[in-house]
Amino acid sequence: VLLALTQKGVSREEAYRMVQRNAMKVWDERINFRLALEQDSAIGDYLSATDLESIFHIENRLKNIDYIYKEVGID
Repeated sequence: VLLALTQKGVSREEAYRMVQRNAMKVWDERINFRLALEQDSAIGDYLSATDLESIFHIENRLKNIDYIYKEVGID
């Protein structure tokens, strides 16, 4: 989320504050992180629901898993 925000033109410092604010909300309210981000209008100014869906899509996180395992010697 931090990287996506900076790619949309948000300064790293501001992006960090936005993400941190939502992380604290999740901690305090025991809600889903993605839901918190979707409800934050400041996040919505830069990231659409489709953007967030892509960020949280598990396949995007695992697309290089075989390469990573190979690099650390696990085949």
